[in-house]
Amino acid sequence: MTQVPPRKLLAQQQTFQFPDIFPEKDKKHEEGSVEEMQEKFMEDERQRQKPDPRRGGVTEWFGL
Repeated sequence: MTQVPPRKLLAQQQTFQFPDIFPEKDKKHEEGSVEEMQEKFMEDERQRQKPDPRRGGVTEWFGL
């Protein structure tokens, strides 16, 4: 038989604070830094790989 760990109860006047699973990203990089160039490159790649909305999915249908 497996043992179930006991639940942790909060005392009176104690509150539960959920962890921040979406922390704010600090996107401030120095101009000309490696991090800034890498971020710009990654954004350009994301834009390039995003499907063209004018094509309506034709490229997916025909493998173009």
